[in-house]
Amino acid sequence: MDENRLLRLGVQMAELEALYARVLEAADPHSEQHRLAALAEAATRFSETARTAAHHEQMPSRHPAARRPVRRTRLERRISHTRRTTEWIITRATQSPR
Repeated sequence: MDENRLLRLGVQMAELEALYARVLEAADPHSEQHRLAALAEAATRFSETARTAAHHEQMPSRHPAARRPVRRTRLERRISHTRRTTEWIITRATQSPR
């Protein structure tokens, strides 16, 4: 499998783990419900990425070199965004309740 696809899946897995930790720390049912909805959305994105990666693995690209720079730039932006989101979630999860 393409290294970029594996990296993308790994980042999304980390996001899922962080969101799951937030669900476990929910203080009330409303907060838990909101956090579970965010976890479900992230899980759907993860599933779609895995499904797409499996599809692409079966159908190799005709022009991988031509597509690489565009994908890498987009991937780097998504990874950066995901890292910021994950760090925000972890920071909020480790802060004492107000």
